[in-house]
Amino acid sequence: MRGAATVISQIFAVSASVDHNLGLLLVRVLGADAIPALAMFSILETQSLQRKALIAAAKSALDENTYKMFHACLTVAESAQSERHRLAHWIWASCPEIEDAFLLADPRHLREHTIAMEQLWHPKVRTLETWEKANLDRQKIMVYRRADLDRALRDLREAETVLEAFHSFMEPAITADQAKEYGFSPEHPGTRAGALQRLNASQPFRQALSRARDKAKAKNNNPPAQP
Repeated sequence: MRGAATVISQIFAVSASVDHNLGLLLVRVLGADAIPALAMFSILETQSLQRKALIAAAKSALDENTYKMFHACLTVAESAQSERHRLAHWIWASCPEIEDAFLLADPRHLREHTIAMEQLWHPKVRTLETWEKANLDRQKIMVYRRADLDRALRDLREAETVLEAFHSFMEPAITADQAKEYGFSPEHPGTRAGALQRLNASQPFRQALSRARDKAKAKNNNPPAQP
């Protein structure tokens, strides 16, 4: 597939930038109190634990509206990163019948398939479930073409832009008063208003923020039962 290697390398490069910006969010959220928290964050080895740490810090430090914005940014980033994770951790393969694409197989399914194939040779452990697992599930194998890689790269760049805009929203380079003093537009890119404008220009961010608000509204309309 022509040009695929270049696009995949760009995907990994932009993904690294997204990860870096996610780590820096802790600094933006906690401000001067971030140094101890960042030290603890850096030793968390799984992304799941890092995500929980970020969310816990944001809930404790941000007001309700800003937290919803933060969560929308996190949602955009995680959605974009999912394709990169497949490229990094799934098993690559090719198929003679599909010359303009490559395949990615879920390693967990392949592991189960391999174990089941081995068990078929041993009647004492062979079961109906073994026969089912021995059949390769094609739903666990994804076909990637150049358009899919281009889309993955576009989504990662969008996530990178959203995170950078949220950083500016949390800590703008130019205050509204400075913008007025220097004759800049109130929505100069370095101002908080400008950062908010860039966030709202992102469709994935708007959609994620809308879902976050709907979820909060539904929760408020259905409070937990009192004992």
